[in-house]
Amino acid sequence: MKILFVCTGNLCRSPFAEALFNVEAAKASLDTRASSAGTMAMAGQKVPDVGVIVAREFGVELSGYRSRPLDAAVVREADLLVGMGKRHLEELKRFRDETGALGKVALLGAFDATSEDIPDPFGLEPEAFRNTFNRVATCVRGLVAELRGKRPGAR
Repeated sequence: MKILFVCTGNLCRSPFAEALFNVEAAKASLDTRASSAGTMAMAGQKVPDVGVIVAREFGVELSGYRSRPLDAAVVREADLLVGMGKRHLEELKRFRDETGALGKVALLGAFDATSEDIPDPFGLEPEAFRNTFNRVATCVRGLVAELRGKRPGAR
C-alpha cells in the first residue's frame, strides 16, 4: 500500500507525516510506504531550519528532504490520499477525479478523532512547530493503528 500525505508547501506538515509514518509503519511491520507532496509546492525546496530541528526532537530526520508539487502522476501512485486540511481534501478529490485514481481520500485529523485541520507552522516560532508536529505524530500513530486493525471503530 502507498500513502500520500498532502499539505500546501510540502515543507512542514506532510514531510513530517511521511517520515514519521515510514518509521512507525516499519516498527509495526506494515507493508506500507508513505510519500508527500504540496498543493502549492515548488520542487526542491528545503524544510525550514526550525522544522528540521523540531523534527529531530521527534526522532525524524528531514535535513535531506526536498519538496515536490502535487500532480496527477503522484496521485496515481497512491492507494490512500491524506490531506492536512479540508482544502487539501478538495484538491485531492479533484486530482483523483481527473486521473481516475482509485485512492481513498482522508483527513489526517480524522485519525485522532478530532477531524480538525492540522495547523501550518510555516513562518511561526518553534513552539508552533512542536505543537503541529505533536498533533501530526498523534494522528500518524492513529493511522498506523487503524491499518493494523487495532483502533476501536476502525473504518
